[in-house]
Amino acid sequence: METDNISKEETMVLGDYYNDIEMLAEAEYSFVMENAPEDMKQYGKYIAASNEEHGVLRAILEYAL
Repeated sequence: METDNISKEETMVLGDYYNDIEMLAEAEYSFVMENAPEDMKQYGKYIAASNEEHGVLRAILEYAL
């Protein structure tokens, strides 16, 4: 983000597994998917609907547009 001059406040990320923890910590709008393991949900500021419920699309429509 720093090399592209994008601030934390301008960043939205979505994750659903342990490999996403570091990424979730770097964004103002951090979403963990509803279908993620329960202990993952503590790492996001928001919970997005599951993948089957189009959670990524819904989060983008609600928070980014």
